[in-house]
Amino acid sequence: AMIVDLTDTTGIDSTALGLLAKMAIQLRNRFNVKPSIISTNPDITKILKGMSFDIIFDIDEEPLGAEAKFDELNHISEAESVIKQKVIVAHQALMTLSNDNKLEFQDLVSALKNN
Repeated sequence: AMIVDLTDTTGIDSTALGLLAKMAIQLRNRFNVKPSIISTNPDITKILKGMSFDIIFDIDEEPLGAEAKFDELNHISEAESVIKQKVIVAHQALMTLSNDNKLEFQDLVSALKNN
């Protein structure tokens, strides 16, 4: 299982959302697991639901208990071309969630692919 704790999050961009969507889709496809997101900020929760994350995540708006312990993901430096490809794939993952997302990000994905 995977839990993403966004409790301290005050803003989130579409690339981060796309990477989260990609992880959730992979977990579903490979292990039949639906991950959870902890989102206590109403603005972040609104963004998540607006991007149809409630389809691929269980969204919990209550904070985790103090006993919960998590590991952070390690930072990895990568070449610009690798990052660009990951941004494209992240947005493509968002586009699969809804027609609104597809319309929202298709021009961006096309522009990134053509650069």
